[in-house]
Amino acid sequence: MHQTTLGKYFLKKREEAGLSRAALAEKSGTTPEQIEAWEMTQETPPSQSMFSIIAALQIDELEMFEILAQDSMERWRSVMLTLAGHRKKSG
Repeated sequence: MHQTTLGKYFLKKREEAGLSRAALAEKSGTTPEQIEAWEMTQETPPSQSMFSIIAALQIDELEMFEILAQDSMERWRSVMLTLAGHRKKSG
């Protein structure tokens, strides 16, 4: 499955912090499987988990806002390209 900008960012920050998925899961009150899903797929953490991960990784709020904005734009671009492809096929 496609890895998102947010997922890549969380993976990078976790590795920079020297944390395993299990260690980040423990610090953020989730599971290693959820951390893996958020890092490697298009799955997005719910807001409470997002806040816990941000705190555990000591992420700057402004930097996080920029990553979320970029991630959102990329997701919408993907949707729009898919819709455009369907329109061309049916038209």
